[in-house]
Parts: sequence; structure tokens; C-alpha cells
Amino acid sequence: MPSRHAAIRDGVLDVIKRLNLSGITASNIVARKVPVDRDLKTDNSTLPAIVVCAYGTETEPGDAVSAALTDSFGYPVTVVIHEASNQAYTADDTALMWREQIVDAFHKRKLLSTAYSSIYKTTVEFGSIIDLAAWKDMNLALSFLTIRAFMYRDRTTGNNPAP
Repeated sequence: MPSRHAAIRDGVLDVIKRLNLSGITASNIVARKVPVDRDLKTDNSTLPAIVVCAYGTETEPGDAVSAALTDSFGYPVTVVIHEASNQAYTADDTALMWREQIVDAFHKRKLLSTAYSSIYKTTVEFGSIIDLAAWKDMNLALSFLTIRAFMYRDRTTGNNPAP
């Protein structure tokens, strides 16, 4: 069984692929280690693309619904829409529509596409609609979202020595 974080990342990837977003093929929706893939080409042979990665900081929200022997943790998965921009100023609705569809798929929902049934909700944290530095320096239009999946984990007990 994969790690919890990898299973959540792969679940987010699967859900986004199943959205059948107009103008992008499922093969260009990929999992990576980091949010920006330097191997994506701005010649449109691999763009547009959506990169999904386990990136950010886990949280422990301390939900009141956690039982005495469980804890709740939030696992972040960053989603980055990559489009070639060539520093074009013309407004394009494509990435905005994809953002809306991705938000609708995850906002306050359960992530069912994973090996872990203890995921009880996902939330969406909004990032830059367009990263100005990437637009200026890399000829890319990058748009960021973070999907945070919350799950219960059994509290572990053990004979760990005190620090």
C-alpha cells in the first residue's frame, strides 16, 4: 500500500483526469515531485499540462470530532496549470474554466479515489491565478491551487524514549 500522501496525490490526479477538461489530454495531467516541471516544453508539444504533486506542509487541525485514539491530519496536494504564454497579453478563459472545474470537484467533498477510507473531506486553498514571474521569465502561464485532504489516523503508542 502506498504512503497516505502518495495515495492522496494519486487520488487527486485520478479525479482531475476524470473531469475530461476541454483542451487538455489525460496524458498531460501528471504527477511530479515538485510543482513546476522544467521538462515541459513551451513549444506546445507538452503544453498545456497540469502538474499534481505532494507539496506543502501537512497540518493537524485538531478537529473536535477526533476520537480519543485518532488524530486528524491535512495532507496538501498542489495542482499547477501550465500553459505556454509567450508573454501574450490576450486574456484566455481556458485555465480559469479548468480552475473552476477543479475547485468544484474538491471543495468540501470526500476523496473517494484512494486506498484510504478515513479521508473525510477535502478543501481548496487558492494560489495565484497567474504567476507573474513565470510569465515574464519562463514564457509560462502558471496557475496554482492546493487541495488539502483531511483524514483520521489511529494514534500510535509506543515505547519511544523521552527526548
